[in-house]
Amino acid sequence: MTGVTFGPDGISECESCGKKFNSVISSDFSGKLCNKCHNAKKAPKQETEESDDQ
Repeated sequence: MTGVTFGPDGISECESCGKKFNSVISSDFSGKLCNKCHNAKKAPKQETEESDDQ
């Protein structure tokens, strides 16, 4: 196995926040990010761009 860090129970550690999560049901198919971090990375950063215009 290359780069996948989950054990036999499917628990992995998020590379972004360090929290343990179930990589079997994660949205990130590589098993490196928890759902929260994966979704945040995937989401467009429009909020910060809009606040710069003010």
